[in-house]
Amino acid sequence: MKNLNIPVLLLPLFFSLVSFSCNDAPPLTLENKYDTESKNYVPRFPRFLTYALLSDSVIAIDFTTLGVAKEQYIIQRRSQHQTEFTTIAMVSKDQLETIALTGTDRINRYYDRTPLKMDTVYYYRVAAKTDYAMSSFSGAVSIKITLTQPASISLSGDSSGVTLRWSVNNYFPVFTAIERKDSGGVYSEIARLPSYITTYKDTVLLRKKKYYYRLTSTTAHNQTLPTNEIMIAYTLLSTAKYREITTVSNANDMIVSNDESMLAITYGGGGVRVINFSTGATISSFDATADNFEANTCAFNSSNTLLAVSIRKEVKVYAIPSGTLLRTIQAGSNQFGLAVTSLPNSNIMATVNNFMNEQVKLWNIETGDSLYTFPDLMTDALRIYISPDDKRLIVGGDEELHVYDLDTKTKLNTIPNFSFTLNPLYVSPSEIYTASAGSVREILSAKTVDKYGYDPNNSDNCIAFTPDYSLMATAVYGGSWLIDRTTPGTRVGLTGLGGWNRKIFFTKDGRSVYALGQEGQVLFWKMNYGWKTMP
Repeated sequence: MKNLNIPVLLLPLFFSLVSFSCNDAPPLTLENKYDTESKNYVPRFPRFLTYALLSDSVIAIDFTTLGVAKEQYIIQRRSQHQTEFTTIAMVSKDQLETIALTGTDRINRYYDRTPLKMDTVYYYRVAAKTDYAMSSFSGAVSIKITLTQPASISLSGDSSGVTLRWSVNNYFPVFTAIERKDSGGVYSEIARLPSYITTYKDTVLLRKKKYYYRLTSTTAHNQTLPTNEIMIAYTLLSTAKYREITTVSNANDMIVSNDESMLAITYGGGGVRVINFSTGATISSFDATADNFEANTCAFNSSNTLLAVSIRKEVKVYAIPSGTLLRTIQAGSNQFGLAVTSLPNSNIMATVNNFMNEQVKLWNIETGDSLYTFPDLMTDALRIYISPDDKRLIVGGDEELHVYDLDTKTKLNTIPNFSFTLNPLYVSPSEIYTASAGSVREILSAKTVDKYGYDPNNSDNCIAFTPDYSLMATAVYGGSWLIDRTTPGTRVGLTGLGGWNRKIFFTKDGRSVYALGQEGQVLFWKMNYGWKTMP
């Protein structure tokens, strides 16, 4: 090898060239130990890419980089319907939120505020770059916006309003929209609540209307389909016994005076007891038999000073409160029914006999004078009623029901195939109601108006209605029922009476119901109302 004659001043340059050509410099790596502003710096691709779904229009993208890096970060996104990623941002470290520092690593957060479509998968990826180089992209993370309907919806109510409860199963914040309509109306939103609230009380309700609710999960840009509607109505919820009058057992019949001051009860063996309605104290008690036949039905006069008691062959009229027998009216053999008008200063009594000619007659209860005998003869006539307005007389047996005009004494209707044994009546000023086989019919209009759900083979012994006809009470063997006619299918049991429940009535204010049991008890129940979900 020849000696090289190199001037001393050029030696440093020479050794530098030799070093470069021999590749003695450290290789380029991903450790990023070089100055990030040099051409030799190689950015490391961001690691640990994750996301946080803050809403369907705010997505937090988190990734880890070197804390000392001054590079920029390229954030790309595509939907499941796209084949290529699109750059949505290029940001510096200072434009990112710092979540945490771990050694030399820095966890960054970027907020994508682009509204996303529901049930669509989106993919995100990130790369780092300088002015001279760029890392590879991170692995992509996928996000899907899925809304679920509110679930486990329940409604409960009382007299003050309706409380809705539900659960929210969405994994990011949403709102629950509550819509309501009344019968025949259209839905409108009444509340929009954040997902952490899962109860709502609706108090702006009218008791005579039925309401429908439905719920929707919703955000600023997406919403689910509404849930199935739920209907609610103000209806009878329960009853509570609050009073009892204990009388003699083996009761047959009970009537109530027009002013609700007295009850009159007949018993097996011929006994009659008149009871103070308010206190339950006995006003008078007497025996009413004739030729070993016992008392059957009874009726007060309009001033509540007389009580007419029907026996098999005659009607006995007693003074009240003394119980003194005033007169006996021979009304015909096997007499079953009495009726007295409810208008003041009217003392007409009607009777029907059930033997031989089976005639219907009108009497003056105060004098015992016969006023009129209807010319029609009836088959197997058993019961008789006078309508509350004194306009109609209703007579029936086990074959037909007859309706007369009391003013003209003419027949208005004949209802065939009617049995008093199976079809008790309730007479209103404008209609006649009968119950049979689990349904209620209006006789004059000839239509079925109610269906109620107990054993249709269990015949009714007596029916009654509230003054507004919204509730019906029915007495049957072994118990009695209340049926809310405004909400079909709603019925509540009246418990506590044994054997046949003989008679049932509502108080004039419609707030209580009371009934006579075969064992002689008179029980009173209060009705509890509230909002209830309906099928």
